[in-house]
Amino acid sequence: MEFSERLAYGINNVYLAGEGASADIVIPSTLIDNTNYSIAIYPSQHILEISWKASQDVERHQVQLLSAGLAGKLSGIYGSVGLSNVNGTIIITN
Repeated sequence: MEFSERLAYGINNVYLAGEGASADIVIPSTLIDNTNYSIAIYPSQHILEISWKASQDVERHQVQLLSAGLAGKLSGIYGSVGLSNVNGTIIITN
C-alpha cells in the first residue's frame, strides 16, 4: 500500500502545486516480499488502486485522488514515474 500512497501523494501534490509543477517518483517493480502487483488509475472515480495476489485471493487497496484530470500511463505503473501538471491535467509517464 505504501507504493500506491506514494504515487497518489505525488499526483495530488503536483496537482495542488499548479501549472508547470512536476515530480519524479520511483516505485519498485515488486512488493517487499517479491510479490507482483499492479497499479491502475481510474480518473472518473478519482481513484488509484493497487492490487496483488495473496494466497488464493486478489487483494486491493484504493487511494483517493484530488483530480480527475489525469492522462498518460494509467495502468501497469512501476519503476521511474514522471508527473507533470500541464494546464491542470496531470500527465503520467513511465
